[in-house]
Amino acid sequence: MDEKSKLNKDLQMELVQLRESENQWRTLVENSPDHILALAPDLTIEFANNPFPDLTVEELIGKSITSFLPEDRQTEIIAILQEVTDTGQAALYETEYLTPEGEVIYYEIHAKPRKSAGKAVGMTLISRDVTKRKSAESRLKESEEKYRILYKNSPLPYHSLDKEGRFLEVNPAWLRTLGYEGDQVLGKNFVDFLHPDSKPHFEINFPAFKERGYVSGVQFMIRHRDGHYLTISLEGCIGYTPEGKIKQTYCIFEDITEQKQVA
Repeated sequence: MDEKSKLNKDLQMELVQLRESENQWRTLVENSPDHILALAPDLTIEFANNPFPDLTVEELIGKSITSFLPEDRQTEIIAILQEVTDTGQAALYETEYLTPEGEVIYYEIHAKPRKSAGKAVGMTLISRDVTKRKSAESRLKESEEKYRILYKNSPLPYHSLDKEGRFLEVNPAWLRTLGYEGDQVLGKNFVDFLHPDSKPHFEINFPAFKERGYVSGVQFMIRHRDGHYLTISLEGCIGYTPEGKIKQTYCIFEDITEQKQVA
């Protein structure tokens, strides 16, 4: 085979591979559950892979993305998109869409600049429906508020730790029992208030608590502000984010110092 024939064959192979790659990409985009939009520099929609709840793809093409933005957030979102164009950096934001039936749908938008030959030719928007997540976050917030009200007024000492073991919240009963002011506790690590003999116990039990999701009857010796130690029995559970990640602990304790001394 001469050089020219070999070159033509190699070129044909490259074209075949390019078409296969384009077909795979097209299939991926067309079957994506996310809404993928290609915008021209003037924010006109040039391509859409999926229809929105009450809009066909044909109704989207040629329209400015601004006509689908909430009126009270148009200026803010246009500024975000303009910054994507100016800086060439991607951006992430959330917006909502009101259907004709009055249903509010929340979208998380990933905006990324499109380039050709090194020049900006518009941007790609990937819109993901996060309505279920937002609803879960709302329910979680309501639940947390109920917990907060309940524990704030609880006669039992209550505290909440982050996943690193730092204090996020303590109720008045906790402060009264141990003699501290809030600013002496919040942000500090729980282990720093423990008796040296209890610290290894905490180092073992805290990871197990996070893994299991609850703790019951675990005992520690904790330092009172005046320097003496109380023996406490701890009960608690883990609070999670909508994604299932650990957010914080919810714990109450009982002072069992006298019971331990009698025993």
